Amino acid sequence: MKNILFAVTLIVSAVAFADNNGRFADVDADQNGLVSLEEAQSIASLSQDFAALDVDADGQLSSDEFQQF
Repeated sequence: MKNILFAVTLIVSAVAFADNNGRFADVDADQNGLVSLEEAQSIASLSQDFAALDVDADGQLSSDEFQQF
């Protein structure tokens, strides 16, 4: 049973990661590998959380920062 639960957890994590990568590419309109605040406006909750997600305060979200969304 523990092995099944572990496998399911891995699958769900992989799907969530792939989904976020796809969403990142969709939001990164200019495909420069970063999401600006302007690009983040396409998702209301992302633009609201932008400052908190922008850990290095450079005004852009890297894919690592975006993964926290």
